[in-house]
Order: sequence, then structure tokens, then C-alpha cells
Amino acid sequence: MPTVVRQGSIELKVYFSDTMRHKAPHFHVWEGGESVAVVRLVDLTPFVGGPLSRRVRRLAEAHWEALWEAWDEHNN
Repeated sequence: MPTVVRQGSIELKVYFSDTMRHKAPHFHVWEGGESVAVVRLVDLTPFVGGPLSRRVRRLAEAHWEALWEAWDEHNN
């Protein structure tokens, strides 16, 4: 599972071949070494876990294209 973005204790990850459980393109948010959310790429809405903190949302918005590229590379 490649970490696409790391800033402090926050990691945004895209797993390899992760289309069986979650069909929609998405990424995983880890904070402090724990999985805290699974987020749809299309609208940055979590569908597992709670709402995103402002810090995580800004990080995802800033790296949105890189997250999509990683999804396409590892899941198509």
C-alpha cells in the first residue's frame, strides 16, 4: 500500500487492487499509525470513518491529482 502523501502524523494511502470491497476510487487516511477513514476521490467524502479534519481535507485537496494518479496506477 503506497503512501502517496505524508505530512507529520497523517498519511494518505492508495492500496493495490483495492476494488473488491470498495468499488469507487478512494484512498485511506492514516493518522498516528491508525486507519481513520476511507475517502471517495471524486468528492473527498469519507464513506468509512468520521468526517475529515480541516488539516486532512486541505492535504487531500492539495494532492488530489497525485491521489488519482496513484489510484489509476494501482487499480486499473
